[in-house]
Amino acid sequence: MKLSTAARRLLWLGAALILAVNALILAGVGWNRSAEDSRLRLTERELHVPYQWGLEREKSALALQLNWRVAAHQSSGGSHALPYQRQARWLDAARLRELGFDLGDVPPTDWQLWRHQTAQRQAWLVLEFDGAAHAAALERAQHSYQALESGPGAAGGPYREELAQRLRAAQHNWLDERDTRSRLFVIDAGTDPKSLRIRYPDPRRYLIASGVVAVTVMREPESAPPFYSGIIRSIDIDRIHVPARFHPVIGTHATHPAVEPDRRYQVELVHGRRHQPWVEAVDPR
Repeated sequence: MKLSTAARRLLWLGAALILAVNALILAGVGWNRSAEDSRLRLTERELHVPYQWGLEREKSALALQLNWRVAAHQSSGGSHALPYQRQARWLDAARLRELGFDLGDVPPTDWQLWRHQTAQRQAWLVLEFDGAAHAAALERAQHSYQALESGPGAAGGPYREELAQRLRAAQHNWLDERDTRSRLFVIDAGTDPKSLRIRYPDPRRYLIASGVVAVTVMREPESAPPFYSGIIRSIDIDRIHVPARFHPVIGTHATHPAVEPDRRYQVELVHGRRHQPWVEAVDPR
């Protein structure tokens, strides 16, 4: 069956369009990789295999999940905060206005009113790897455990069973912080990645990526006046594609690193001039 002239022309135009799109994509990748903005050597603590991938191993693609946390408020001395909380108390009203949020001078006390005013915005985020934020989290967890271990009633008493349970939980919390939890923390936010890079110049410690920031209203304690606080909703580089040649090093099981130590690995993660990541190497550890 012969194609008409118009059909052949459409076929050639379609092929040309596909080639042009692919050329643009390759040009963008080349431009991104022509310069490095950061180079971090992360482990399975920060880049883990998605849990559903074990059920989809027939698929050839593998993208590691970026495992990140939010740095606690500077004045936070307790251990009650959840390990993977998303609240950024350091994003107060003044800092949130710098990010472009239109906030009133006094936070609304009516939750229904506030819920309709809630907005979120794109921002540039600074992620710190194995730095001061992780050291502070580790210190809080260790201090909490040691305080229970040496506190009144530790040697016995009517509540010794309850205390023993709390002590075990505090010890597990400390050891998890030391050995298995992510050491990658969001510590700052801004509107200009170049300014943030000047403020955080070490490319092997700090990663700059775009993400979504939202606002909430809090009361601590409940009797105190409400105040604005930021929340890190998401980071755009949520999944990192892994080339097929590195799959055998990572393995095919999404397990906790403390359970299966032979599945531990290190990933050389590079971010280019467009702040898009790629995996340059994966090594067992």
